[in-house]
Parts: sequence; structure tokens; C-alpha cells
Amino acid sequence: MKIKSLILILSILSVLSAALSPLSLMAGDGTVTLIHIGDIHGHLIPRPHFRQGDPDYGKQVGGLAYLYDQIKKIRHKHPNSLLINTGDTIQGSAEALYSEGQAIVDILNHFQIDAFVPGNWDFLYGTERFRALFAGDKPKTNWHALAANLYYSTLYDFPLSRYADKAGQRVLPFYIIKQVGDVKVGIIGLTADRGPQAV
Repeated sequence: MKIKSLILILSILSVLSAALSPLSLMAGDGTVTLIHIGDIHGHLIPRPHFRQGDPDYGKQVGGLAYLYDQIKKIRHKHPNSLLINTGDTIQGSAEALYSEGQAIVDILNHFQIDAFVPGNWDFLYGTERFRALFAGDKPKTNWHALAANLYYSTLYDFPLSRYADKAGQRVLPFYIIKQVGDVKVGIIGLTADRGPQAV
């Protein structure tokens, strides 16, 4: 009986010790630089900037080559970094439209994007194209698409669903854990509800 009590006490102390230890011991300690991109809207090349009052008014700005160069500079200065893409990426230009986003995907696959959360415009080409680009075992993107709140519809919600067998299941993983230097970083994806409802 004494041995069982001792084991119980040691087990409780062990659990309490782990629970009360600083989170930095579990996650690691260090600095992580977050690089955020989003709302690319298919802009492969620089475009004229026409926002009144902006110092870049009338100049050619943006484009994926410029974006890639800026990301490279940040990564060089801050090697412990994560590149997060928050969506609205594969729509908005003729190149994106005619290729159903593939022209953008082919370039951004070289950016080493650590996590991607789809925006409302990333659903534009329909469910099948969305799944081909972002979901399943072999998506066309290598961006680690995440969405904790994106589920397959039930037949009650959408009687014409092609995926009745997946009803209620998540379309994408909802999180990823990345090791950045000595730090473990958890990333959770949440998308807007506008996009899937419009498709």
C-alpha cells in the first residue's frame, strides 16, 4: 500500500512539475521574426500605384520578384524567421485567372512559405481546384495550408455536396508546429467564411 501511495504522489508531483515549468522550457527560448505576406491577388509583375497622397503615387510597385527580394533580405538579416501567407493569393490578374492560380503557385512554391491560410478569393475557382491546390496528400502548393474552421458540408447544409462521406471533417489541417532555431512555434489557421459560401 505504501508503494502505491508513493507512486501516486510521485506521479502527481511529476505532472505538477511539468505543468508549472516555464513555457519557454517546453517551447524553447529565442527570437523568431515573422514575415507576413498576403493580398498578393495574382500580381506577378509590378503595377502602377494610384493611391492618392501616397509617396509612391504613379510609380511601378510590387510584383513577385520584388517581394521575393525583400523576403530574402529579411531572412538574411533574421535567419530565425517564419514566412506566413494570409491568403487572397491566386486571383486578381490575367495570369492568375487564365491558369486558375497555377502561374502564381509555380512561383510562390520557391518562396519557402511556412504556413498559408486561404483568404476568401482563394476559393474562386471552385471546390475541386481548391482541393487540388491546397488539400490532400499531394497538393500543388508546398505552403502548408491551414484552416481550423473549414469543414466539408453535410448533405443537410448542402444537398449537392460531392463529399458526403467527408461531411463534418476538416478540409485542411488546423495547425502546424515549426522548429525555428531553438524555438518551437505553433501556427493555427483561421479563414474567413465569405469565400467558401460564395463558391
